[in-house]
Amino acid sequence: MRHFFIFVLSIFLLSINVSCNKSSETASQSSKFFKTISTSKDEVGQYIFQHSDGGYVIFGIIDSLQNDRKHLLFIRTDAHGNLLQRKMFPTDIFEGAYIIKDPEGKFIVTHSQGRAIFKIDENGNLLFRTQHSPSPANMYFSAPYIDGNGNNYFSCSDGYYGIDNYCFLSQFAPTGAFIKDDFWQGVVAKWHIKILTFNIFNIDDKTGDKYFCGSCFPKPDWTKKDEEKIYELKVSKDSSVQVHIYNLQPTEYNYREVIQHLATRDDGLLILANTTPKNKDLGFIQIIKTDKGMNEVWNKYYQIHHTSSFANKLILLKDGNYLLCGFTQGTANTNAQPFIIKIDPNGNEIWEQIYPGTIAGEAIDCLEIEKDNLIILCNTNSFGMGKSGNDIFLFKTDKEGKL
Repeated sequence: MRHFFIFVLSIFLLSINVSCNKSSETASQSSKFFKTISTSKDEVGQYIFQHSDGGYVIFGIIDSLQNDRKHLLFIRTDAHGNLLQRKMFPTDIFEGAYIIKDPEGKFIVTHSQGRAIFKIDENGNLLFRTQHSPSPANMYFSAPYIDGNGNNYFSCSDGYYGIDNYCFLSQFAPTGAFIKDDFWQGVVAKWHIKILTFNIFNIDDKTGDKYFCGSCFPKPDWTKKDEEKIYELKVSKDSSVQVHIYNLQPTEYNYREVIQHLATRDDGLLILANTTPKNKDLGFIQIIKTDKGMNEVWNKYYQIHHTSSFANKLILLKDGNYLLCGFTQGTANTNAQPFIIKIDPNGNEIWEQIYPGTIAGEAIDCLEIEKDNLIILCNTNSFGMGKSGNDIFLFKTDKEGKL
């Protein structure tokens, strides 16, 4: 009798466990969403972050429809992608914005051409705006970086193809107060630094070494853009400068745009670039893994379904792998398609997903959130505005990128 009772109890507990698992799986599946954010104005999403309440904050650019001016756009949604708040920050011609989140959950925004720095909280309140005009006047602000002390760094780029061949770095306190400018000239001898290339920047908080990365092409003919290469530049704490030019293969793919410079868990760096051929063949995504001595560890190319493919963002996942988001280039008969690719620490592809077949657009940014779900931010002209404008949409998937 005792054995029979134990048997019945075991069956009962097993049935409860199966029921709970099914309920949990159903809840997880139902938490997925696909949301479109559109207005009568042209909107382009650029960055997505998670709000402290579990919702999301999106930054982008909105066309004011007045004198062709574009402004910084702040959007806040709940955890299901429903719109809670939309706010516009007038910035005149806001063509270039770079945004990161600081340790306090605030957002540091740099306005490229306006050389302006914003700090905005997660509810859209402007905390400060600082204007800075480094000399020479043709310098553009680019991507911000926050060091271990909370200080903000902004690498600057030359607006005229780096003909003077210099590297510029501005430093600000967390309050927005200016600290200092650093300047290095003649840093990449025999090479011209491509316009806006000093937007890729990292600091080794252990050593104080500063790393810059971008595209360059050989002197004396700075218009010879079919021979571009990727460079990495290291400025040590003693201000000594080292430069490495990567001799990339295949050589027929010679237009390279560096998108991101990402630190790895093993003290290395990943260089993410889009590579376009001289002729009309298909473009590739390229990732180069380097160590802190700027030695190449591996070099991989990626392409989706034999179509021209371009990257926008690479993030480190909790499991130690990486997620890459971007888009396939449309043709006369096909639309651009957003995609994500999961790769391992050695650059090998684990899986890929394309979304969805009827939507024209590109994946701009991505997040990994609770329960290993993924949030993808995209731009598209498939909704609302039609072919004359852009809209923002976002969706939540499972850990394998499935809707």
